[in-house]
Amino acid sequence: MTTKHFVDPLSTHVYSIDIDNSNNNAFHAAALKSGWQEVSSPTPVDGTAESRYQARNAVQAVLDFGAQKWGYNSIVEAITFINSSVPNFVADATVLNQWRDDCWSWANPLIATIESGANIVAFIDSMPSQPTRP
Repeated sequence: MTTKHFVDPLSTHVYSIDIDNSNNNAFHAAALKSGWQEVSSPTPVDGTAESRYQARNAVQAVLDFGAQKWGYNSIVEAITFINSSVPNFVADATVLNQWRDDCWSWANPLIATIESGANIVAFIDSMPSQPTRP
């Protein structure tokens, strides 16, 4: 059995995969094709990159939870109703789409400034509030 280590360029997480069957070999090929880099051994994750990754995930989780409170599985699913023939679904999708845009427009510049050990809870507490359901 051979263990390969890959770095995800978006999160900087290191993943270790045992390459011992065709599924894992396929993962190996797909990882490299996706821009992941093979490294010789697992290395510690950079603290700043990890904090930024956590902030991005936290924003997405808040958006998904907001949509779930309205009965959708995720913000992405809710927004797919924007062209629905059902007026209530269109209204929800329109409002949630605008909220998502507002949140990511607010978050992206701030995420770029987050340093290692940042208080992600305080960051999330300051993001745009979920709108009232139409």
